[in-house]
Amino acid sequence: MPVNLVLPRDVNTSFKWPSFREGKISKEWTIKYLRRFLKEYMYTDAIIIDKEDGNILFSVNYEQYIAKNFNSKEFETTEMRRVWKRVIETKKTHFSDMHTPTLYEDEPVMLIATPILKDNKIISVLMLKMPSTLVNTVLHYSGSSMQSSETYAVGKDYLLRSDSSIEKDFTVKNSFMNVKKYMIKIERKNK
Repeated sequence: MPVNLVLPRDVNTSFKWPSFREGKISKEWTIKYLRRFLKEYMYTDAIIIDKEDGNILFSVNYEQYIAKNFNSKEFETTEMRRVWKRVIETKKTHFSDMHTPTLYEDEPVMLIATPILKDNKIISVLMLKMPSTLVNTVLHYSGSSMQSSETYAVGKDYLLRSDSSIEKDFTVKNSFMNVKKYMIKIERKNK
């Protein structure tokens, strides 16, 4: 399935894309690369957020993000805003834990955000949304067709971070939507 990039109508004025003459990449190359990257690594979205004012400059898959602002009330308590601010404060890449779907998310996702730098100063933040299906792919991989056990991930909050391959109702989405029913209580044994 092709990934369609959605850009704001005034992208050329709202975001200054560097040119090849300046030794930087072009807008067309960036868009093409992000499309290919999302498809190859199965991320659900790539978002670029302006560092100064928190405007969402573009999103590959969610048109409704465009022109929204991370400093607005609607993003105030979101994991996306928290991760964006952390990247700006530290100038480092940050990962979020799986979190309850908010705003435009259909399912729980993890976020990976990294600064975009110019002359060693942050100009914007690139944020990737990683669905639980990627975690499932890693945890459910078996070298043989005979599987007699199950591996799944559980967070500190006792909610699933991967789907059960045996119990079909035990999914990440169900875990976050119905905490009491799908909470996995485990005891830690300290050695």
